[in-house]
Amino acid sequence: MKSYRVRDWNQHFENPASRKLKRVNWVAIPNKTDGEGYTALVDHPNGAAHLGAWYAIVEIASKQTPKESRGNLPAGIPADFGGFCRSLSRMSRLPAEIFMEAVPRLVEIGWVEEVLSNQQSAEVSAESAEVLAESANIPSEVGVTGNYKGRELKGTEGNGNGKPCNQFEIDRSAVWIWFRETFSGEIKTEWDLQIFLSVIEGFEDIKLLRDNTPLWCATKKWKDGFGPTAENYLKKRQFLDRPPAPIKTKAEQRAAEWEAVEL
Repeated sequence: MKSYRVRDWNQHFENPASRKLKRVNWVAIPNKTDGEGYTALVDHPNGAAHLGAWYAIVEIASKQTPKESRGNLPAGIPADFGGFCRSLSRMSRLPAEIFMEAVPRLVEIGWVEEVLSNQQSAEVSAESAEVLAESANIPSEVGVTGNYKGRELKGTEGNGNGKPCNQFEIDRSAVWIWFRETFSGEIKTEWDLQIFLSVIEGFEDIKLLRDNTPLWCATKKWKDGFGPTAENYLKKRQFLDRPPAPIKTKAEQRAAEWEAVEL
């Protein structure tokens, strides 16, 4: 059974205020009406109805709980495409036939994406996980779900970047192990795994965490033991930024000037 989610949900339909809320009573919808996606959607005899179905889908996706699941769409009963569309119909009070027409078009346009079910994700082989972890130069003893002190490292369906959720889960699990083990000396306090899961939402977060954390740990402030707790480091998303270049002392500045003169 195929599952569906709104593509790039976190990028387009969340903002700093909504990300703090466990439940939302509103959703921010972009108002661009001259883009390729919008014009392609409404360029159809039933384009207006399909646009209404799209807005209903966004509203339904915004109500999913927990907040990490926002963007996902319910599988429906029975768990087939017809059941999925009837489920959307019941929640939105719109005809199921409209969703049966609109959803394939939204997938084609790229606003909705198909994702692996939980069962399909669990079937990803350990060999694939090892290859991905090795290619990222991080520990390979991790599968689709990493394990830390008996707690499973699980994420949400999909990843907000249009890539299969199984690869995202493998990468995020491996980075969790790498981050915890490699920087346990610099990170001063024990922290909750759930903070990591709520913050690392896409492949770009994974890349920036791996690229910038070693740079922060190498700064004088962190080496002297005055760096932030890991919880604050993640919640404030400090890993998105590279640390500023260290300020040179006057002696270092004079040495650099003399070196430039000699050259």
